[in-house]
Amino acid sequence: MAGPKIAILGGGMGGLSTAWHLSTDRWQDRYGSITVYQRGWRLGGKGASSRGREGRIEEHGLHVLLGYYHETFRMMDACYTELDRPSNHPGCPIKGWADAVFPASDIGLADR
Repeated sequence: MAGPKIAILGGGMGGLSTAWHLSTDRWQDRYGSITVYQRGWRLGGKGASSRGREGRIEEHGLHVLLGYYHETFRMMDACYTELDRPSNHPGCPIKGWADAVFPASDIGLADR
């Protein structure tokens, strides 16, 4: 018998991480389906970025992962491990989570 259908409202980091965690370890035995509903076409919420009309990268929020986001780093590592880009996409320049983000010793914030 199929389990309950899971509906996740919003494709921001909270919704995507919820879908990721629910969809592990034989999730089909527990849930009938897992669906993320997003109002627009772009996933990622305030962490999303895209290319504008002129090809420039446009950011949609502050992208700072401070050193105490251990669960975020663990989940990013698990996602990249499952992607296995070194084997599946050897030409991709971003092979793991450490290639996707880089440490910075200082950050600056200003308020007007």
